[in-house]
Amino acid sequence: MDIDNIKFSVIGGDERFAYLSDGLGQKGYEVSCFGFEELEFPLKYTVKCPSVADAKSGAGCLILPLPYTKDGVNINTPFTKRKICISEVFENIPADTVVFAGKCDEKLTSLSQNSKCRLVDYMDCEDIAILNTVPTAEGAIEIAMKETVFTLHGAEIAVCGFGRVGAILAYKLKSLGANVTVYARRDEVLCLARAYGYKAVKIQNIDREVFKFDIIFNTVPSMIFSHSLIDRMNKKTLIIDLASLPGGVDFPYAEAVGLKAISALSLPGKCAPKSAGEILMNGILGILRKGQI
Repeated sequence: MDIDNIKFSVIGGDERFAYLSDGLGQKGYEVSCFGFEELEFPLKYTVKCPSVADAKSGAGCLILPLPYTKDGVNINTPFTKRKICISEVFENIPADTVVFAGKCDEKLTSLSQNSKCRLVDYMDCEDIAILNTVPTAEGAIEIAMKETVFTLHGAEIAVCGFGRVGAILAYKLKSLGANVTVYARRDEVLCLARAYGYKAVKIQNIDREVFKFDIIFNTVPSMIFSHSLIDRMNKKTLIIDLASLPGGVDFPYAEAVGLKAISALSLPGKCAPKSAGEILMNGILGILRKGQI
């Protein structure tokens, strides 16, 4: 693939994809897009097209949102009222077209295979996934600051899960002076958390001291905060759930008992869209240049 002369097509996505699109255009690439009719700021280096077919015409690389869909039927397009059926994106596109998308599932994989495209999930790209944790962590901390009446310095905070997001989040919280307890399943992960200076506890034992926390951040995509655990919690505790859908909190029950629980998804696109767009752009260009597809 001739990366220097490739045309990009950006179809749908939140504000970070607008910055990604114009960033590519500013670098001299030909870029067309569809799905940004209601974007508040102008795209200076991107050609807005009247249809999906026009946007993807001649494109060697299609860039879809993260997540690429929210309903399993249509592309995720917050800046247009038009519905873009997922299958519409793959109609009449040349074989070997590279398609980038977020949180790919069996449906998208099947469509790409039938079209003989090369599908790449952003979340399978280590560079993107690691750097994406920074705006995620900062966005989560921003929510915590807005939703509480106390400083994070000195606060008792739990971080459930110590993967990419959990590790960066715990680091930033500790830097602010918070008392951070990390909960995880695996012994080697707990040892790593202790080596970084955190109190680390098996997540199976969270019920023993869950009542003491001012804020709990959850990054584990399974039902951790069920009825029984919520019943043990101080109802003044704030839960911020960063896990992928369906999340790790029984939100209806939390609301019913007066516990504030916030589902905080796609934070990079909401809290730092310019930086998040640059992370995606640089990751995409790096993958194409290295031929990692």
